[in-house]
Formats: sequence, structure tokens, C-alpha cells
Amino acid sequence: MSGPWLALSGIEALAPRAREFGSATLVIRRSHHIACLASYLEKATADGFMIVLSSSDPAVKSVAPHGGTRAVFTPNPIAAGIPTSGTPFLIDISASTVTNGMTARLPAGWRHDVGT
Repeated sequence: MSGPWLALSGIEALAPRAREFGSATLVIRRSHHIACLASYLEKATADGFMIVLSSSDPAVKSVAPHGGTRAVFTPNPIAAGIPTSGTPFLIDISASTVTNGMTARLPAGWRHDVGT
């Protein structure tokens, strides 16, 4: 299944539950890549919800610690959207400097070939 479709469907399914109970949580397992987390925030904040999203793939080690050359963890992105009376407050951060997809496009001199 498409990761973005699953993420959007999950957020839509959570809205009525969050309205009724004050909070709702969803975990999607084996969803494949869900793209930029910030792209999901504005729909929730426009509906008056605070939203926190995170993504992890423990099977893929692709990020080296600062100063390191060996990958030991995943980018573990996290994003949050907070509604306001005006423009919502949106945050999207990651433990990596660049995305995994962008790393493959960087010149070989800029990146370290992990595992070599």
C-alpha cells in the first residue's frame, strides 16, 4: 500500500475520534515511505487539531552520529502542527542532515559510503 495514502487515511480516521475523546493515536506498520511529514500538518491544524507525527524504520540504519562515518540509526523524523488564531505553528525535523533519497544524489566527495 502507498505510504502517503495510508498516512492521510489514518489522519482522516482519527479526526472524529479526537473530537469525541479529546485525543487519538494511530500506528501504521509496514506502510512504506510516507514522504515529507510536514505535508500532513496543515489539514489537521485547519480542522483545529494539534498533530504530532513520527516515522521510523529500525531495519534501515542510514544515519551516522555527528562526526561519524558509520550509520547506526535511522533519520527518525518528527513533525508537529499546532493550530493558532492565524498561521499555524509547523515543525518538521530529522536526525539527519539530508533525506535518504537526497543522499543518493549527492556527489561522492560530499557523502561517506556507509560500510566501506
